[in-house]
Amino acid sequence: MLELFRIGMIGRAGTLFDGFDAAFRDGDVWAVTGPPSSGKSRLLGVLHGEGKPDAGDVMLDGVPLYRGTSESVPRFRRVSGIVGEALDVGTHTVGDLFRLASLAAGDVPESERKAREAALLSMVGLPGSAGFVFRSLSLSEQARAALAIELFRGPRVLLLDAPIARIGKEWTEMLSALFRALAREGRIIVFAERELPPLFPMKPVTEGTRCGPFLLTQLMAGSPGEAVG
Repeated sequence: MLELFRIGMIGRAGTLFDGFDAAFRDGDVWAVTGPPSSGKSRLLGVLHGEGKPDAGDVMLDGVPLYRGTSESVPRFRRVSGIVGEALDVGTHTVGDLFRLASLAAGDVPESERKAREAALLSMVGLPGSAGFVFRSLSLSEQARAALAIELFRGPRVLLLDAPIARIGKEWTEMLSALFRALAREGRIIVFAERELPPLFPMKPVTEGTRCGPFLLTQLMAGSPGEAVG
């Protein structure tokens, strides 16, 4: 379980949010929606260990992320992944980035890496794109490729910054199916958007909860092998 305890953050114009509590179980999918500059991206960064909140802490299975040992953040980041702004990857190809991901995942054998790479790229609608320079892709293609590369590592916690806005509404069916499949494997998925599209395939499990500037909405709830919502 991934938990937020009394999280508080201060922005340029004052307090963004304070006393923010939430609990994300294995197999859950949650959407954090809110207006621009409300702190959604910063919240995802806090959840990924990229910046200590001004108050409170994040816990994974009862182990504190920021107020634990010096190994707490590196340990957490090994089992979590984040897809946010476009990657600054120079002239690397998509295949180069998969090779780097395979090293982070424990130096996966080349034959297995290529098979998984091909399957993931096909899943996000980019078959045969391994040889393309990443920054030559369209914004939607970059977002989908970045998602596939992050999934290569098999993160238990997956954090996504505006995936619908970046990937495009025409890919919402794919994204919804992916969320459901990952949740059924017991992954935790938290994504941020300004708002959910009216026809987004995943419907709320319960009514959204207001947490400061955010609306926190659960789209799928369950545990490994259990599908709800």
